[in-house]
This record gives sequence, structure tokens and C-alpha cells, in this order.
Amino acid sequence: MSWPSMPGCQRQALNDIVGINSTNSNIISFVKQTVLDLLRKKVESNVHLRNKIVDLLTKIFYNTYGEINGNQWDTFFQDIITLLNVQPLLESSTPGGYSPVGIDYFNRICLFINSEIADQTYVRSKATQVKNNYLKDTMRMQDISSLAVIWINPLKSVISTTQHSSELSEIAILTLSCIGSYILWIDVNLIINPECIAVIFSFLDFSGTKIACSKCLVEIISKKMKPLENFALLG
Repeated sequence: MSWPSMPGCQRQALNDIVGINSTNSNIISFVKQTVLDLLRKKVESNVHLRNKIVDLLTKIFYNTYGEINGNQWDTFFQDIITLLNVQPLLESSTPGGYSPVGIDYFNRICLFINSEIADQTYVRSKATQVKNNYLKDTMRMQDISSLAVIWINPLKSVISTTQHSSELSEIAILTLSCIGSYILWIDVNLIINPECIAVIFSFLDFSGTKIACSKCLVEIISKKMKPLENFALLG
């Protein structure tokens, strides 16, 4: 049975199984392969189903990534980048050749992970906070620089397109959301440089991306920067 045709209760059961059996390597491995098969096919389902797939993958990430999880899946991001065919965004200064569906999934994965480990809206236990901090530290050391490149390059690609389809606008919105979400805890220099800021500002000119761009810029400015740095950014 394919994921889109699977009843909602069964999809929820898979999520619950991972949550309950977070230390059972056999169950985690089984669900991991199931999700990777879905990503490999780049299931072009509706947003709700995409988010369900991503939610499940986020749970697997939370229980396998980093030294705190015994480095069970320390190549998580490298594997996802390759699987979703967004690697061209890392390898070329002229973006192109990547999968639009792949970057959609990739951005959703990044957003769900940030919500899981860095969203300050939720009250978390001390043990959970400690684990989340370890996961963020590992991401900073291993993967964030690659993620930042993958976020900026599709924005360059979209902004260079004369006609913005709804698909391209959605890519831009999700990407801007990623930057705005992560900027609070990553190295600000990965994003705040003249080229990147110019690309981000460009999306204020389009009605479909204006709100997402504004929110992204607010988060960037809200970053704990010195006043002169904020003025330089706005200039």
C-alpha cells in the first residue's frame, strides 16, 4: 500500500510507533527505510500528506542524528540532499537542475526540524532542552553551512525567472521561512552579506512573496546584532 492511499490512522500509527519506540533501532530502521522510499519517489501529494511524511522523518532525525543519539544517522542531511536531488544547489554557483518537489520537501524538513529543536514557543523539560542544544550544536558544526547555501541558491534561481509561477513562489516562501527561522541560532555571517541580503530584499517586489520576505527580514534584524550592524543591513 502506498503512502497516499494509506488510511490516516495508519499514517498516524507510524508516527506514534516512532515516538514510543524511539530507542528501538529495528523499528527506527524500518520506518526510516519506508520514509526514504517515499522521498526517493518524491511523492507529489497534497501539502497535508507531504507534511505527514516530513513529520515522520523529523522524528527519525530527532532519535538518530548526532553524537547524542550515538551517530546512528550522522549523514542525515547529506543523504537527504542527495535523495531529493537538491545537490546541484551546492555544486554550482549558477543554480539550476534541481528538483522543485525536492526543494519543497527539503525546506519542509528544515522547518519541521527547527520547530522540534529550536522553537521557543513550547515549554520543554530540562532534559529535552539539553538534547535540543546538542542537536543544534551538531548541526552548526556539520551541516548548517550547506543548508544556508541550499537556501540562498534557489532564491537566486527564482528571482532570475521573469515569470513567477505559483510553484516558484511557494519555493521562495518556504525558503525565506527557513532563513527567518534558523537565523536566530546560526552564524549570522552565513546569511548576512551584501549578495544574500540583496537577493532576499528582491522578494519584496512580488505580491506572492512580500509577506514571507518581510517576516524573514524582521527575524534577521531581530538577531542580536550591534546597532551599527543593523543600520548597515538596512542600508
